[in-house]
Amino acid sequence: GASDGIGAEFARQFASLGFNLILISRTLSKLESLKEEIVSKNSRCSVEVVNFDFSKGSVLDDTKFKGVISSRKITLLINNVGVGFPHPTPFEDYELENH
Repeated sequence: GASDGIGAEFARQFASLGFNLILISRTLSKLESLKEEIVSKNSRCSVEVVNFDFSKGSVLDDTKFKGVISSRKITLLINNVGVGFPHPTPFEDYELENH
């Protein structure tokens, strides 16, 4: 998501280049903190935050996501959604239908 790690750094870097952002992650408090940080350093940047948990995979979630992006002109999409495991798991052992 956009609230931590490489997702947050992408957001910082693109804001510094003048991009307006829609930041999506499951933790609203982290998104709000990142938004405050970005806007304080890039006053001309518009930042919208949306808390959304892609791990649920429900039809209602898909509808919510489509509603967020459908009315906007998206110039660049960075998909930084990850799935965590309780232990290291090789990709070839990952079963998609379980997640």
